[in-house]
Amino acid sequence: MKLLKRLCTANGISGREENIKSIIKKEISGLCDISEDRFGNLIATVHGKKRDKRVCYFAHTDEVGFIISDYDEQGFARFVNVGGIDAAVLPGKVLCSGRRKGVIGVCPVHLLSASDKETVLKSEDLFIDFGFEDKKQAEKRLPVGSAVYFEPTFYQAGNEIFAKALDDRIGVRIMIDMIKSKPLYDTTFVFTCCEETGTQGAETAAYGLNTDIGVILECTTSAQTPDENGGKAVTLLGGGAVISYRDNGTMYDTELFALATFVAEKNGIKWQTKTLVAGGNDASAVQKTAYGASVAAFSVAARNLHSAISVANKNDYFSVLKLAKAFNDVIGL
Repeated sequence: MKLLKRLCTANGISGREENIKSIIKKEISGLCDISEDRFGNLIATVHGKKRDKRVCYFAHTDEVGFIISDYDEQGFARFVNVGGIDAAVLPGKVLCSGRRKGVIGVCPVHLLSASDKETVLKSEDLFIDFGFEDKKQAEKRLPVGSAVYFEPTFYQAGNEIFAKALDDRIGVRIMIDMIKSKPLYDTTFVFTCCEETGTQGAETAAYGLNTDIGVILECTTSAQTPDENGGKAVTLLGGGAVISYRDNGTMYDTELFALATFVAEKNGIKWQTKTLVAGGNDASAVQKTAYGASVAAFSVAARNLHSAISVANKNDYFSVLKLAKAFNDVIGL
């Protein structure tokens, strides 16, 4: 898990994925043809036996985070979210920008009115305290427009992995492992930009590559909480690879879904589906590109998605990796 740790603790919000792409390039250099399109997507092509269709795998390099939008006269920072982040998970969280650390603050509860206490918390109610003396010092040391991240975290407890940015550095790690395993057939791996802000990277890459079949490797929501006892969970940690049939952005190809479940069963790979139509990923963009592409998605379930620390099960990681490798040997022929 050393490589996954490096990927998760590196910082790269949407549009600023350079740190992640640098790690990827070092890992796959010499194993494939590497290029980068004008949007910033990193494209790795592995040459093997020819197949009838262009098969591309996608995993996004960006993570959710923040951008400083303004300072007040006291030097407290206001910010905008990059990606979907629930304001309820933010108060008290440690953030970083470069070497500077700060903490997200909110109006103290004893100063709130009765009506304020009943109001749903919003990001505009929050601020970041970097310890600046005033606005002038703040703007000089950390200018407006600076990217801000959750504090880098990664540790393991048994089979569970606790980390920042598991979405989707875990998919990135799976694709790196696939490249290193030397796929049997021609395969293109796309490390996309800007998934969290609208899947723009996947849209441009899929179009440029004229993708026939797109397989998205993701980290998806679990929604598994104690009060629900797993009964209302979307997916379960330890439940195996998540094979999607639908989400909020995509109707997945029925033939690819059937093939994926068959491959999983044939190879003794543990798998599950989502119990609720939820979330979305690069598949929505890939599916609609040019004349259209057939899409599938294999995901690792995670709790606390889009927060300071997500939790995933390493056995699910290996299930998705095994499924992706076995699936790649039989599609597009």
